[in-house]
Amino acid sequence: VNTQNLKGQTSLHMSSEYDMYFISKRLFEAGADGEVVNADGFKAILGISGSKSGAEAWDMPLNMLKNSSSKEDLDVAFAALETCDPTSLDKATFAMTGMKKGKEIPAAWDKARFMAIMGKI
Repeated sequence: VNTQNLKGQTSLHMSSEYDMYFISKRLFEAGADGEVVNADGFKAILGISGSKSGAEAWDMPLNMLKNSSSKEDLDVAFAALETCDPTSLDKATFAMTGMKKGKEIPAAWDKARFMAIMGKI
């Protein structure tokens, strides 16, 4: 799981870079090391370019929501969103992401939870 390509990238470098929360989570569960450094000197946890920190970090609640594809994923994302600092969320981005998810997986979408979180931002 920590195998590196010719540029030193691991699967975790790539999943972090491209905001693939649930893949990154599973890589960690399988033993991925977030401290592995690529050829450019960036840790896997920070992605290929080293830019995935703060609001862009792999485990930010909004990234969880963006990557949700099932009811279970949405439950994980909503739980994280309900407990995070509301000031860490951009209201417009959250609203757009929510509308998109509502269209993508309507049977699993929880409008009440979404609206409750919107009310806190």
